Amino acid sequence: MQSVDKYEVKKEIRSGGMGVIYLAEDMFLKTEHALKIINDNIAQRPKFKEFFLQEAQIQASLVHDNIVRVTNFFIDQNSGKCCIIMDFIDGEDLDDFLHRKNQLSEKEVLELLRGILAGIGYAHRLGIVHRDIKSSNIMVSRLENKLHANIMDFGLAAKVDGENVIKACTPEYASPEQIDNKENVDKRADIYAIGIVLYEMLTGTLPFDGEKEEVERKQKQDTPPNITSICPHISKRTADAVARCLEKNPHDRFQDCDEFLAYLESSKPPRVSKHSVAVVVLAVCLAFFVFW
Repeated sequence: MQSVDKYEVKKEIRSGGMGVIYLAEDMFLKTEHALKIINDNIAQRPKFKEFFLQEAQIQASLVHDNIVRVTNFFIDQNSGKCCIIMDFIDGEDLDDFLHRKNQLSEKEVLELLRGILAGIGYAHRLGIVHRDIKSSNIMVSRLENKLHANIMDFGLAAKVDGENVIKACTPEYASPEQIDNKENVDKRADIYAIGIVLYEMLTGTLPFDGEKEEVERKQKQDTPPNITSICPHISKRTADAVARCLEKNPHDRFQDCDEFLAYLESSKPPRVSKHSVAVVVLAVCLAFFVFW
């Protein structure tokens, strides 16, 4: 493959169940982009192309520092392939990142978690539920010497007129209500999936594994392994956050990303202002001279 539309294909970056992502260059503007080409076995399903084009405006409306920006959707006239043009992120997906590092420090985990919550919370406020949050859908890069998360693949895992176009979730990250195929799955399903990702970042493993049917049964019935038994060094507050995200009943989870973020921020030590430091220093100096 040499070119698609106006984009020259440079190299393959990664592949997955949905399609293959390439590094591509706009032949006119000379700018680098990520080009995702949807696999034929998915693109040829009934109504997919109609759905694909309907989603374009929604995808383009998501402009946030923690979301991989989509700049174009099109069906290549020569090959008939469905293509997505995204900003190129100089990094790797969280799944690969975790396999390379095995386990992250709690500080690194919370850096990434805050970014994930900020991006997903923004989408929720626009009425968009991701429905397929997982480590392979999160890009990790470094920004100002901190880990930075960018979420990908909004809206592609959905239903069209009651007919499954793509599996609407990945069992290892799916909430119990998604597995039950309920029509009213809402943003709290994303909270559950974020909890799975959080568990994975802290432990290097998933709470439930096995064959598809076994994982789905565990998601609905089993209590996740106690994270402190695997990672005794993590704070109780972070462990409690994981447990709350993974509650079977959506009403028992964080109800939205803002509530989750507020919980995280409330665990930070209070910020001491420069003025407060100056007052303390002055008081110490005065006490020194008085008692001298």
